Amino acid sequence: MRRQGAAIRSGTPSVHRQTLPDQRSMTGRACRTSLAAPSRSLCRSLWVSALLFAACIAWSQEQSPPPKPASAPLMLIVSQPSALDRKADFVDIGFFLARSVKETGLYDVALYNASEPHVAAAVKDGRLTQQDAAAYLTEAAARKVAEAIGAVYIVRVSAARGREGIGAVADMQVRMGSSQWSTVFSSTLVPYKGRDRKSQLLEAIHAHVGALMPRITAAPAVAPANVARSTETAKPDSPTGARADDKGPSRTSPEPSGQTAPSAAEMLVDRFRRSGDTANLILTLRRAITDRPRDPKLRRDLVAALRLRGWTEAAREEAERALLLCPGDAGLHRLLGDGHRELGELDKAISAYQEAIRLEPGNAANHVALGDALWDQGKASEAEAAYRAGQEADPKSALPRLRMAKLRVQALRYQDAIAEMTAARELMGDAGEAAYAAAYAEMAGVLEGVARDVIGRLVAIRRDQIAGTRSREESHKAAVECRTAASGVSACFSDMPLPSRFGPVQAAYVQAAALLAQAASAYLSHLETQSEADDKEATLLRQEAARQLDEAAKKLASLTSPAQSTR
Repeated sequence: MRRQGAAIRSGTPSVHRQTLPDQRSMTGRACRTSLAAPSRSLCRSLWVSALLFAACIAWSQEQSPPPKPASAPLMLIVSQPSALDRKADFVDIGFFLARSVKETGLYDVALYNASEPHVAAAVKDGRLTQQDAAAYLTEAAARKVAEAIGAVYIVRVSAARGREGIGAVADMQVRMGSSQWSTVFSSTLVPYKGRDRKSQLLEAIHAHVGALMPRITAAPAVAPANVARSTETAKPDSPTGARADDKGPSRTSPEPSGQTAPSAAEMLVDRFRRSGDTANLILTLRRAITDRPRDPKLRRDLVAALRLRGWTEAAREEAERALLLCPGDAGLHRLLGDGHRELGELDKAISAYQEAIRLEPGNAANHVALGDALWDQGKASEAEAAYRAGQEADPKSALPRLRMAKLRVQALRYQDAIAEMTAARELMGDAGEAAYAAAYAEMAGVLEGVARDVIGRLVAIRRDQIAGTRSREESHKAAVECRTAASGVSACFSDMPLPSRFGPVQAAYVQAAALLAQAASAYLSHLETQSEADDKEATLLRQEAARQLDEAAKKLASLTSPAQSTR
């Protein structure tokens, strides 16, 4: 009471103190606290300080607004049943895929539905009608929606339940021009069937999204500005009806005025060619040819891709169709000849090569192709004449000299072969190191064939000598020829210009050829002395030479394999 009276006398309100419900066990003065109310002047000063602080923060935000994030290309994702009558089996994985794509930061994502902001804005502005924003989109309708909202990519996915589990099909397209689209990939995903039926749906969604994400993120990047330029329509007064994007970079393009940025199709072709994805390479080229059927370069690339795939007959037929539209292209005639040659139709191949030479006589590759076909027919002199003609047509080309070097080796004219290889290496220079390495590997294969032929001849000489079907003089003459051939192979490997990283290969081949020459010398000694020791030594040396050839061939293969050639 005394404390309360004192509080009243001092003008300070009293504060009743209560114990909290969960602290009822706590008693006494330890659970009580005293509170003192601040004075009015102190409250007023704190309130003014808070207002000033808030005003400073607002002013600083107005003076330095946050930087806007860089715009990313827009991707339209369409998740729907594969057909209107399959809604019951449909599994919608669009949300999960859109979220994963958005998290990469590479794309801005629009998951299609009629109320999606991009789609709704396009309908409101008149770029799309209500019928365009339908519940189910065909491929053409999806492209129309993408063009209306400014999307660069379209990903269509359709997942459904089946007997084998939850499967899915998906494809991705990239915008090439105002109404031109090219396929990046088209995949059928393996059905997923989990052990637990309850968790199968979620596991299947994660599995399919995980399978699609690497392919989506690996798609070639297309800047939104480039696509915006490509949406411009052709000027009505243009005499050729060319599109605006065919006139090279715009004023805002960072590229030099004399250079043109590669199109989306060219980027896709280059990407698929580098990765060895011939299936998508062929698909992309076919779609590009549909838009530009008279483009000889696209036609040549498609024929080459079919050959790379191993579809020789399809490549030949494609070359024949291409020549109906591009009859004056020498490269297509040469590719047609290549197809005939691979199928054993040498007469037709020669005719095609001759037509290529008529159209483009200054191209050494046409003459070399003709020489190769003539060589296959067994016409060595005519093949050499074709190679010489190629050398005269383009003295700066190393290809005819490389072919001449092969002819010289097969004719055992090793010094001439070395001279041709040396001249070819000088013509190719440092920039042609990879091409020369491939030519050196091919030449090494030819020389290895000569060495293995020597091994076979030495075995035959010994066998005939033991059987008595060959005289000693004939055996001696044949062994001398074998020794000369082996020594020539060793000298050719030693003196031929060496590509980088081929030193161990050269050393192995030189050693094998030297052992082979010693084996021939040992057998010549056996023919003169009839010594069994010389015969055994010749046999051991020949066997060791064969083993060394196998080791050299393995080293050569390790350097010329695709994994090594890309390093």
